[in-house]
Formats: sequence, structure tokens, C-alpha cells
Amino acid sequence: MTTPAGPTVEIGTSPGRTLGLTLLSALMTAASAALALVGEGVVVVVVGWVGALFFGACGAVWVRRALVQRGAVVTVSPEGFRDVRIARETVPWADVLEISTWTHSGQHVLVLRVADDVWDRLTLTTIARSSRRANRALGADGLAVTAQGLRTTYPELFRLTVEAASAAWQSGGGTGVAGR
Repeated sequence: MTTPAGPTVEIGTSPGRTLGLTLLSALMTAASAALALVGEGVVVVVVGWVGALFFGACGAVWVRRALVQRGAVVTVSPEGFRDVRIARETVPWADVLEISTWTHSGQHVLVLRVADDVWDRLTLTTIARSSRRANRALGADGLAVTAQGLRTTYPELFRLTVEAASAAWQSGGGTGVAGR
């Protein structure tokens, strides 16, 4: 199989965006905790504690990423797609069945649909492994990639991915489908 000529694009984290998301998580954690502590009624208190736990966990993820992740987070190359937030390995374009956008509450997520045996071969991160079932239930059936915290926009990430995959598929590296 030949691989198409084309650039390899590496996308790292954006410190400013990561800081903004960390601060937003802290604000939402504090607001939820305040609701839990001063709210009246069981439902309000439970919602407050659930929110505090959820947004606190989100904040912890952003802090960890700010401290640990260096270099390329997402790599789009003629050979395939890699997002270290999902798995260590590059997913070859031949293994990608479809590229699509899943949108929820104004957030756009790149979805790379792959066969079940590809999931089994990947060394998934804890977050990717634990969110797979929920993502599928919500309609994002595949490797879900967000541009949040990266040095790119979602439209640019989508464009780069579709161009690289389409070039690989046209040169005999798979039969995937790219859509919006």
C-alpha cells in the first residue's frame, strides 16, 4: 500500500485555552459547592454535590494536562490519526470507516468510527475507555476528538483530518467516508 504525499501536522495544547478551561472548572465547582451547602431541598443539594464532583474532576483533568502534556497532542499524518488523549497508537486511515461531526450544546466533536477490533488493539486512556459507552449512547460512536484546549479550531482540525484521510483512501489506503 502506498501512502499519499502530504504534510504531517502536529497540534499541541494552548496554554491560554487550558488555563481558561481550568478557571471555568474552578468557578463551576465553587458555584456547585455553594449550591450544595446553602441550597434548600434534597434535589438542589444533590445537584450541587454532583456538579461540584463533576466540575472538580474536569478541573483536575485540565490541571493534569497542563502539567503533563508536552509536545504534540494530536498528529494528523499521511499514515493516520493520533490523539494521545485517546490512545498511544496512531490509527491508520485504512482502519477509519467514517469521519463525522457530532454536535451537542454547541460543542463540535470529531468522530472517527472504527471497527470493534481496532478498539481492542488500541491502548486507550482511562478517559477514552470509560467514556466510550456514554459517547456511543449519545450518538458519538467512535473515537471522539475535541479541539478544546488545543492550538487549533474545530473547523481546522476537521479539515486537516478529512484531507489526510481522503488522500489516503484515494490512494488505496481504505474506503472510509468523510461527512459533516
